[in-house]
Amino acid sequence: MEWTKEAPKEPGYYWILDNDEDGTAWTSIVEVIQMPDNTDELKDLLELESPDEAEKLAGKLLVLYVGDSNALLLDEAELAEVSWYGPIEEPEIP
Repeated sequence: MEWTKEAPKEPGYYWILDNDEDGTAWTSIVEVIQMPDNTDELKDLLELESPDEAEKLAGKLLVLYVGDSNALLLDEAELAEVSWYGPIEEPEIP
């Protein structure tokens, strides 16, 4: 495997390489998950108030930062310059 700018197309665990505001490189492990296609299920699962919110998320890949409370849709601009490595095995909890 090698680092790539191509975003994952499948759920799994990945290393990401990014730069913060001052240009310092940092890495993290993320989990990419597939959101349910069923908007009613999604609305209940995430306790969404608007059906439009569920429609925007249905079937999309979501990036969850391991050990952090950050979650982004895979197609968000913030992830455009991220490099990806993986998929990797599920990390062990110490």
